[in-house]
Amino acid sequence: MPTTVWSKHWNQSPAIRWRTGISFYPLPEYYHTLYQLSSTRYGLMGSLNPRDTTTARWNVTAYHPLLTTVTPLGDSARQIRFPMGLPYRLREFRYAAPAHRPGHFLAALTYDVNYYVFPSSSLYTADSTGFQLTRFDTTGRIQTFYYRPDPGFWASGNRREYSGRSVVDLPDGQLAIFGQDQAVSGGLAFNDNAVALRVDRRGRERRRWSSGWYHSDYLNSVRALPDGSYVAVGAIGGHDPAGGPPGSPLNYWLVRFNAHGDTLQSRHFGVPRSFEIASDVRSTPDGGLLLTCWRAPADGSDPNDQGQNGELIKLDSLWQEQWHYKFNGFPQFGTNADVMTAQPIADGGCVMLGWRSPDGYDTVQTVIRRLNAAGQLVWQKVVAPVPGSAFQVAGFPDWVYEADGTALVFARTAKVLTRPSGDYWQWGTLLTKLSGLPTPWEPDFCARPPAAPAAAITPITPVEVGFVGDSTTPAGPRYAVLSLCTWDYGDGSPVDTGWVKVHTYASSQPVRVRQCVINNLWCQTCTEHFPLGPVGVGEELAASVSIYPNPSATGAFTLRAPTGATYVVLDATGRTVAAGTATGPETPLDLRAHATGVYALRLTWPDGRSLTRRLIRQ
Repeated sequence: MPTTVWSKHWNQSPAIRWRTGISFYPLPEYYHTLYQLSSTRYGLMGSLNPRDTTTARWNVTAYHPLLTTVTPLGDSARQIRFPMGLPYRLREFRYAAPAHRPGHFLAALTYDVNYYVFPSSSLYTADSTGFQLTRFDTTGRIQTFYYRPDPGFWASGNRREYSGRSVVDLPDGQLAIFGQDQAVSGGLAFNDNAVALRVDRRGRERRRWSSGWYHSDYLNSVRALPDGSYVAVGAIGGHDPAGGPPGSPLNYWLVRFNAHGDTLQSRHFGVPRSFEIASDVRSTPDGGLLLTCWRAPADGSDPNDQGQNGELIKLDSLWQEQWHYKFNGFPQFGTNADVMTAQPIADGGCVMLGWRSPDGYDTVQTVIRRLNAAGQLVWQKVVAPVPGSAFQVAGFPDWVYEADGTALVFARTAKVLTRPSGDYWQWGTLLTKLSGLPTPWEPDFCARPPAAPAAAITPITPVEVGFVGDSTTPAGPRYAVLSLCTWDYGDGSPVDTGWVKVHTYASSQPVRVRQCVINNLWCQTCTEHFPLGPVGVGEELAASVSIYPNPSATGAFTLRAPTGATYVVLDATGRTVAAGTATGPETPLDLRAHATGVYALRLTWPDGRSLTRRLIRQ
């Protein structure tokens, strides 16, 4: 059972009058997610509504994305506002995840945009939804900014909504964005597709995947798997062409992709007449998956199940259900409850974080439960709202669950102030530090790193050298792919990226070149090379190797080299086109079936010496 180390409460909101009939409330600071930025800083992600200095009111359409850094003792350290692509009103902060890029994070949000268009001197308006991405470092400094409006908008009140809900940061600087694309016409939504986009460093779309069905589909979260693939979870409408329980508005949905965006596996399941949405997914020690979900009845057919309830579903490696845990609220108050996240642990169980209302939302509890490997409850801890305070709501939580069995738990707080003019709400933030939690389990994505990279290193002039990496180097796990090749030229110049590079040195002094390959799981393997001439092998070995004719008009070459050397011929893209062993004084090299151009011949001897020569096929 965990124990409370300390608890801090921020009361950062003045009293705001509750206005019924609107969906956006002017909250000065409203946080959604908590992440660990560094060993000495946490980050609370949310939104800021600056007060209008001319009217002294809170403008509901003027939200800014907000990052607040937090010290290890729960104190606010710094606030950073994010830029906006267009004036907008914040619809929902969707996702803020640590990027694998060291020291960098990604923040994504969804917002509504109002367009005003004047075709043919007539006024039309079109509402739309888009999203923006911001990359920032651990100090909150913005590194890159990417804004994506809707794919297009229509006139006369029609609109197109595009929401990004989860982001994958790739080593080559590209991003994979998962979300939803919805067209709305006359107040009716249709062609509501789940989408996945791959965009480059400049935000240009490189590939798009869409569910393509005419009903509600969602992709809420995506996670990398140890085999190099990715799994996305969400919900799919019950009337899809593949079938599904009749009359079911939404069913749980999983889709597995490779790094190129190709679908490897898909499954949907659920019960009739229910809304069932998977919000997150985690790998488990047995190779299975743990789904964080919520469901609600669509027609009120079950008198004991009238509100939203949380669920945890454990799937094996074949995506078959092993156990199903229901986290219910209290039936007399609508049974409102939800599981926000769950952390797998080494024994096959998990620790879940959720909320539920014991009295119909007047109080919301933050609840932590420990389940064993069979999905059975072991213990429960309720995080107190704010002891001795009128703030009685402490719900919609998030946490940072750390390797030492401690956790920082965040929850939103609120209290109601009843006044003659109406009810007012006052909002706050509760941070609670816990210890004594089970040690978390995380997958080892680099248990099978890429193979050691090979390269052809060819001197062009005494100080200019060409480098060609072998892009066919095994990437590690089954579905992993090589995403990046880097070069440290050993002369203090910046690290370069790419498979084929040319570098000019200031002199011909010896240097050690370090080449690294990185797969899509951010696992890397490095090799050291020594360029030719005075930088690499001895003059005696270099003089013992010759190739003729070179250039060759036919593509037939003859290699003269000491016996025992293995050779690899690489083309300009780093692809191996020929390989073998020099077994005699002369070894034929046949490139007649290959295109004209420049090739690299790399020779390696059993004692570790290596040499690279350039072949020209005319």
